[in-house]
Parts: sequence; C-alpha cells; structure tokens
Amino acid sequence: DQSLNNDSGFNAFPEGYRFNDGSFTNEGYNAFFWSSTELNSDNAWNRYLFYNISNLFRSYYYFKLHGFSVRFVRD
Repeated sequence: DQSLNNDSGFNAFPEGYRFNDGSFTNEGYNAFFWSSTELNSDNAWNRYLFYNISNLFRSYYYFKLHGFSVRFVRD
C-alpha cells in the first residue's frame, strides 16, 4: 500500500510483459523492467517486482524479444 510508505517516490504499475508473439502475461501481478546491461546477444538483465512481495528481483532469463516496461531516469 503506497499510501502507507512510499519514501523512495518510485511507483511501479504491474503491467506484466509481452511475449514475442504479441500476447501478454502477468498483467496486474508483476512489473518487469529492462536493465541497460546485456548478458549476451539474446538476453539482457532485468528487474522485476511481484504485487505481493516487497523484494526487487534480478534475472536474465527473458529474451530481448519480450516486451518489458522501461523506466526513464532524468539526470
């Protein structure tokens, strides 16, 4: 519940992600974000959040062909 604690000011909406065939999954449950760091030509590091767990996770299991959210950071 962000109204109780949002000290960081970061908001993420659980939009899930898009498969390379155009279908979507995990909408309303997970938020996935790309990292700018590649693992190899097919994969890149990413971060994700679950709606019911307060941890931030890191993975490289998803292909770059999947559609994740992008977070823009202003300098």
